[in-house]
Amino acid sequence: ASAVEGLRGWRDLTATMPDELTTLANILIAPPVPFLPESAHGRLIVGIIGVYAGSVEDGIKAAQPLRTLAEPLADLMGPMPYTAMQSLLDPLWTAGAQNYFTAALLDRLTDQTIDTLLAQHAAGQAPVRELHLHHCGGAMARIPTAATAFAHRNAAYVLNIIARSPDRAGFAEHAGWARATHQTMDPWSTGGAYVNFTSEPGQDKVQASYPPDTYAHLVAAKDRYDPTNLFQLNQNIRPSAGR
Repeated sequence: ASAVEGLRGWRDLTATMPDELTTLANILIAPPVPFLPESAHGRLIVGIIGVYAGSVEDGIKAAQPLRTLAEPLADLMGPMPYTAMQSLLDPLWTAGAQNYFTAALLDRLTDQTIDTLLAQHAAGQAPVRELHLHHCGGAMARIPTAATAFAHRNAAYVLNIIARSPDRAGFAEHAGWARATHQTMDPWSTGGAYVNFTSEPGQDKVQASYPPDTYAHLVAAKDRYDPTNLFQLNQNIRPSAGR
């Protein structure tokens, strides 16, 4: 199956997945990892990753429809420790590389959205460039917006745009590609940002990650627990003093 067909099929499945199953679709160039055939290395592929919160038996049943999307190049779905899932691709993230992340929150994933993402991926030149589509909805969408710091619960998908290079050569252009890809998503964006997938520092980026009332609550917490802004090497919420 083509990348287009696979992504459309995955999108359709997310509409009926149980709350316990969370998945993402990754548009990428196949890396030289031993669990993929050498014939796939360097080619455009779509990877589907999933985690099930429940029994192994129920998880196997819930994941089965994913196997109908295409004949897989590799099928690693099955029981594994959570820490193994979290560190599955760690060997690919070598020290010293340049990385740029930016994210868009999407209210829908149409055929045109998918076509646009594939076209943008093809236009990139970064040695490693990935477009991660995380499906949302379910239980997280049924919690009131003001209940937690994460407030963008109306988003149907979170898109994480990644540009990576082993060194600084050409990296500014690769980061520009990531920003341009973000802009192409404007027709389907809910606005705002997801702070965990934001590389570029800036108070505007941080504030865009929270509604005004939520941001005010976080500033109040900062004023109480860290009024001198000792903990600032992050996407920083400044205390009222503005340090």
